[in-house]
Amino acid sequence: MSIPEAASLVLKASALSDAGPLFVLNMGEPIRVLDLARDLIRLSGLEPDQDIEIVETGIRAGEKLCEELFWPYERHRLVESSAIFSVSLADQGGQDFVREAAEQIEELLATMSTAPEATLRDALAAIVNMPYPSANKASKHSEQAAPHAPLLPHTA
Repeated sequence: MSIPEAASLVLKASALSDAGPLFVLNMGEPIRVLDLARDLIRLSGLEPDQDIEIVETGIRAGEKLCEELFWPYERHRLVESSAIFSVSLADQGGQDFVREAAEQIEELLATMSTAPEATLRDALAAIVNMPYPSANKASKHSEQAAPHAPLLPHTA
């Protein structure tokens, strides 16, 4: 998606404030970083791998292999064309999940200046690894299957 297209999409979403409190913008197909690097090198009048070497370093710890637009506990509704979705919590399970996560984050923030680093790391890991509500329960609330934008082939 070009910058003008992305800006237009953001402006359209901002005009839809009555459709819901949160919008997810589907920016289209992902672009491989390697292809982008090669194009930028060529646009600079140089040749990739001759004038400028491209080094692939691999995946870093915590780097995502795919980008999910929606979580299982969210309900999404197509609002505008195929690019703007209104998102809300699907059910009480989703609301409970978000409330519990927010409470744990508040507790973590309140103890940041006094708790040992190891305790903070453990608390943060517990928040990140909280089990999500059942995807089967939440998925029946979606009008359309959740689009995914894979960044790399998924390997388990």
